[in-house]
Amino acid sequence: AEEARLAEEARAVEEVQTNEAVFTDLESVGYDTEADSEFIEAAKRAELERLEEEVRQLREEQLARAAKIIERARQIQAERAAGIYGRKRRRRFWLGIKKQRRKKR
Repeated sequence: AEEARLAEEARAVEEVQTNEAVFTDLESVGYDTEADSEFIEAAKRAELERLEEEVRQLREEQLARAAKIIERARQIQAERAAGIYGRKRRRRFWLGIKKQRRKKR
């Protein structure tokens, strides 16, 4: 999960750098009028907002998955503490009781 998160963040950073390079190229070609500069800045802001939202969504998904995993682990621990999991465990328990009953006779 950590590797996937890092890969996604690296991809987002690379995408931002690519977009900045494109915008810089546009500025160097002569699209440097006031209107073009405003458009370029607006496009940069929109792209950054989109990427930030994407990162937020990925983090929320990771937190949701982690919460599910933690809840399942707690449930398994509770089942183990109560001894209510696994057929073999119950079978051993009942065989033990039968042996005790035989010894009493």
